[in-house]
Amino acid sequence: MHDPFSSLDFTRWEIYAISLIPSLINFSIFFYSFFLFSKTRMSTYFAVFTLLLAFWQLTEGFVLLSTNEESVMLWNKVAAPLILFAM
Repeated sequence: MHDPFSSLDFTRWEIYAISLIPSLINFSIFFYSFFLFSKTRMSTYFAVFTLLLAFWQLTEGFVLLSTNEESVMLWNKVAAPLILFAM
């Protein structure tokens, strides 16, 4: 098995705009809502939801940046539980 990060093509800038930049926005929403909002049950659920959504967007970006089938399958296996928890 090879390193999954070595088969990523970081020259495709449209992928950054589609999935990696929105995942960074969701990470910042998570940190803002988790650390700066009052600690209610709803705000905690919202923070966890945005965290899971950010990780899912990040792994979907890695799927789109992958250059071979083996790394696509690996990133899909990583992303599958995240989408189930986010729904």
